[in-house]
Amino acid sequence: MASAPPTAQVITETCKQIGIKHYVEDIPHSTRQARLHWLGDREAEKTVLYFHGGGFGVPAFEGHVKFVGKTIEKVKQNGVDLNVAMLEYALTPVAKYPVQITQAAEALHFLLDRGHDPSNIIIGGDSAGGNLVLALSSIILHGFDGVRPFTLNDKLAGAIIISGWVSYDTEAESMTTNDIFDVVSHKSGTSIHPAYVSDDQRNNYSEPIRAGAAWWIDFPAKRILNVYGGHEVFRDDIVLVGQQLQDAGNDVESVESPMHVHADCILDAQTGFAHGEMAETIWDFLSGV
Repeated sequence: MASAPPTAQVITETCKQIGIKHYVEDIPHSTRQARLHWLGDREAEKTVLYFHGGGFGVPAFEGHVKFVGKTIEKVKQNGVDLNVAMLEYALTPVAKYPVQITQAAEALHFLLDRGHDPSNIIIGGDSAGGNLVLALSSIILHGFDGVRPFTLNDKLAGAIIISGWVSYDTEAESMTTNDIFDVVSHKSGTSIHPAYVSDDQRNNYSEPIRAGAAWWIDFPAKRILNVYGGHEVFRDDIVLVGQQLQDAGNDVESVESPMHVHADCILDAQTGFAHGEMAETIWDFLSGV
């Protein structure tokens, strides 16, 4: 089987294809030379720091870039100018936990150090990227060994978790009931994560479902969107984490997109299908932050 082209190549080629501005910037002194791929107008007021999905081992694909491009277009129609900084992070099996969450923290520090106000930054990601959104939030809240502490003068504008990969277990009922519908198999919970994290590293940072409500008190973003498909195997675990975030007193929208599968909005963009309710939910959220 042919290997997937690297993230940098996919983003560069897809940006040319869809005609969107693209600029690459190295993150100074980053672990394993992480880079940001800027999409859209660099002068836009708001920035989405985006983490692509793929089980930590698959590069970004065309659907990620096309969805980002459509997102910039749609929210601009609603009067909001934003750009997207996609993190090119290291992949398994070469790089394992905690490399990826460290790179996510370095990316946010880079934006802040460059003068971006927290109130104009949204962090977002799909699947494993949703895991990184929560891992980065944990680092902001509780610190992490080897990562420079965050001292935000305001909360981030928002956090978007799209079909977040929040648990590596397979006991949830939706793992079985949705297995016939989803593009992700229930076996993914046990077959993919060992390449990223060892059993003794499964903790609040690497596996967000383990954290519990008290961990998420004073979440570092003003608003949280937790969006998922009604037909995905991860549904029940995603719902539980959304409830934990809400029980902690945060402003959370947990939205189920009926009959959608895992990261459906990305897949629609990849295949050229018309966008669905999941995409609309994300665009509405971004238009209001």
